[in-house]
Amino acid sequence: MNFNFGEWLEYLSRDFTFVPGDVIAGGTSVGTAADQTKRGPDGSRPKDPFLKVGDVVEVSSPSIGALCNRIV
Repeated sequence: MNFNFGEWLEYLSRDFTFVPGDVIAGGTSVGTAADQTKRGPDGSRPKDPFLKVGDVVEVSSPSIGALCNRIV
């Protein structure tokens, strides 16, 4: 996210009064394929920067170990 939750809440609460149950949706955060994909020499993006069959996604945490998933 470009802003942390506290900053979002501070900014939005200038114009809105929040009540229990309200949901704040901030959209897609920084770091997705849409904004991190390497561009070609001409500035173009690949036609399909997203996950494809056969790709492997691995996440890890020192506290809980690793999780590895193959896209099928």
